[in-house]
Amino acid sequence: MPLPCGLLDTLLLLGVLCRLPIVVALLLGLMLLLLLIVVVLLFLSLLVLLLIVVVLLLGLLRLLLLLLVLLLGMLLWLLLFLLVLLLGALLWLLLFRLVLLLLGVLLWLLLFRLVLLLGMLLWLLLSMLLLLSWLGFLWSVLCEDRNNGSKRQKQDYRSEICRCFH
Repeated sequence: MPLPCGLLDTLLLLGVLCRLPIVVALLLGLMLLLLLIVVVLLFLSLLVLLLIVVVLLLGLLRLLLLLLVLLLGMLLWLLLFLLVLLLGALLWLLLFRLVLLLLGVLLWLLLFRLVLLLGMLLWLLLSMLLLLSWLGFLWSVLCEDRNNGSKRQKQDYRSEICRCFH
C-alpha cells in the first residue's frame, strides 16, 4: 500500500529528527575538541611567549650584570689610580722630608766645622799672643842687657827696683 507523500515526509523527518541529537552531539563534541585544541594551542603559545620573555629577561639580566661588572671594573681602576696617586704623593713627601733631614744634618756639620775652625783660630791667636809675650819678654831682656852694659849695673838697677817695692 502506497503511503501518502505527506506521511513519507513525516516519517523521514522523524527519522532525521531521531538521528539529529546524535549529529548534534557529534558536532558539539567536535566543537569541544576543537575548542580544547585551541585552548591548548593558546596555552602553548602563552608558554612560548613566557619562555621568550624569560629568555629576554635573562638576556637583560646578563646585560645588566655585564654593565655592573664593567662599572665595578672602572671603579676598581679608579681606586687603583687614586691609590697610586696617593702613594706617589706620600713618596714625594717622604723624599722631601729626607732631603730636609739631610740638609739639616749638613747644616749641623757645617756649624760644627765653623765652631771647630773658630776654636782653632782662637787657639792659634792665643798661642800667637803667648809667643809674642815670650818674644817681648826675651826682647826686653836682650835690650836691657845691651843698654846696661855690665852685670854690676844690672844688679844695682835690680836692687834699686827691689828697694822701691819694699
